[in-house]
Amino acid sequence: MLYMHAEEFFTVENKMVWWRRKKLKIETLWFRMVKFFYSFQANNYRKENYFFNATMVNVKEANRKSIDPSDAIVKCSFKDKDYLLHSTPTSLIQNYAHKYGVWEPDLANFIYCILQNQSQSGLFIDIGANVGATTIPQALNFPCLDFLCIEAHPTVFQALKTNIKLNSLDNICCVNGAVSNRANGTKLKFYAQRSNANNLGLSSLHLNDDIEDYDVLSVESIKVDHLNEANSAKVLMIKVDTQGSELDVLQSCVNIIRQNHPIILFEFEERYHDNPQKMRKDITKFFEELNYKLYTVPKSENVMFRLRLDNYYRGDVVAVPNKDH
Repeated sequence: MLYMHAEEFFTVENKMVWWRRKKLKIETLWFRMVKFFYSFQANNYRKENYFFNATMVNVKEANRKSIDPSDAIVKCSFKDKDYLLHSTPTSLIQNYAHKYGVWEPDLANFIYCILQNQSQSGLFIDIGANVGATTIPQALNFPCLDFLCIEAHPTVFQALKTNIKLNSLDNICCVNGAVSNRANGTKLKFYAQRSNANNLGLSSLHLNDDIEDYDVLSVESIKVDHLNEANSAKVLMIKVDTQGSELDVLQSCVNIIRQNHPIILFEFEERYHDNPQKMRKDITKFFEELNYKLYTVPKSENVMFRLRLDNYYRGDVVAVPNKDH
């Protein structure tokens, strides 16, 4: 008959308890390591597996096979207002907003600063509006103001409309077209990045180094001065981000600028121009004739430096009307 002494039994039992505890500690440590790894990876919004890493952290293992991380809606937040954007794992702008709350925070804070000091009515024009990452958080914060978004890329335009509907916004009007100083309806070549790009907003009327895999589309020119939507209210601010055609766009708004004296935001990239020195002079002349001064966008130090485009410059520019306006 097999038997073991009580002290031998307790020795074996203690070893089994010790091993179970050890095993549990190892599994817990492993789980924490995996979770830490994917948490770290999930913070990298530029990774193609950004959403997959997020599911590894936040979705129960039993549910993971039912999850499709290639299509998502992300929640973002700006000035205590939450908003939603459709996104994919490679969507640079939407995923940046998901991680940091809003796309281009310095620009968003500056726009907010200007709009909050305005009256109870007015119009913000966003030319090159992309998926609405700039306009939507502002429209949520200022429901009494009107917003006009103009976007040339047909795929991006559909995403813009979807995001506006997703946030139930009725103070944003959308127009699909390429803004130019040409006559309305003029057929133009538009270099549209394909849907596999991480930022379709780099598409432009000007073929530049940022445009890689693209289709050449025929689009109709729009002159902002001739848009009924742009003449429906006092224009408070105009934002232009069109990857190299900014001056052409501004020239299409010249009557609106003269009448309303809005603050103007635009991007200047030297490398988008064959003759950047001439372009700097032309932009300077354009604003001097309108009695505007140029400044940098305020960063963390909350200072706007006077800008003279005599030398190399790359970045956002703020055009401010002189005081006599």
